[in-house]
Amino acid sequence: MASNLKPVSRSLEIPVLASDGKVSGSIALPEEFAPSSIPEQIIKDAILGHLANNRAGTVSTLTRSEVRGGGRKPWRQKGTGRARQGSIRAPHWRGGGRVFGPSPRSFRTKLSNRERKLAFYASVGLKAAAGRLHIMESLDLQDAKTKTRVNWLKDLGMIGRTLLVGVAPSPEVQRSARNIPDTWVARADTVNSYDVFSVDSLIVTTEALEAMRRTG
Repeated sequence: MASNLKPVSRSLEIPVLASDGKVSGSIALPEEFAPSSIPEQIIKDAILGHLANNRAGTVSTLTRSEVRGGGRKPWRQKGTGRARQGSIRAPHWRGGGRVFGPSPRSFRTKLSNRERKLAFYASVGLKAAAGRLHIMESLDLQDAKTKTRVNWLKDLGMIGRTLLVGVAPSPEVQRSARNIPDTWVARADTVNSYDVFSVDSLIVTTEALEAMRRTG
């Protein structure tokens, strides 16, 4: 089946915006974010792996051997006119054990570092190709008010789920964005493929883009 995703151009230029939203320059998309072909399966594995690794895996049910009680036969085998029963903790009894029920387990999957980096680079590149990657000089504003951050996002034309990425976002940046719906702040060394694909717009500082290029 042919892929619907086109390779990212290696000559893609992205405008660099100042804090007031005005263009102050441009930056070439690092070649790491422009793979020759889009590794769709690896991206899918990375996203599903991230979701699987976040599952607690603590759900548990009791089998008939673990449910308390039911050691005595409910009634004698014959002569009652009723169906024979061996225990009130059989699965078909109310309060009985569960057949093939879930038990604690680990859902963790492992992806090689090479595949993880390849998926991350490609996901950022796809955001850039779609015009959803915005490069900022800084995420800092004059104050840490939520209203100021909301107006800042509106001036930038941000619509939908937005992720702000910095090398080490200041407490003021985090405080100004934490009460805005569908807006998150992340460090450049912790952002992953799932974070990139789960948002509509990605706002990254120039320093954070370089850090993402180095660490993957």
